[in-house]
Amino acid sequence: MTIRSFSRSHMLILLRTSPDDRLREVIASIPPDEDPAILVYLEGALDSPCPPLIFPQNTYALDPKTPAGITSITQEDLLGLIHTHPKTLVLP
Repeated sequence: MTIRSFSRSHMLILLRTSPDDRLREVIASIPPDEDPAILVYLEGALDSPCPPLIFPQNTYALDPKTPAGITSITQEDLLGLIHTHPKTLVLP
């Protein structure tokens, strides 16, 4: 899968676990840039039956079995995002 082109001003947020209410509040409190952030669920972060689409157009998962509305990406795609985004936030 090819990820559509993103501006370097997008913040890249990587989640290692499915977010609880507190973590969703943290993500929601991140000051928005000119563009919305990109959220990537890392492996094992989709344990919740209904993971939230915090950024509906920009939510991805490093898992081939993703729920509707979340786009699956490869490790290569993820590395490309990390290398091209100066603003990366890794959350628990």
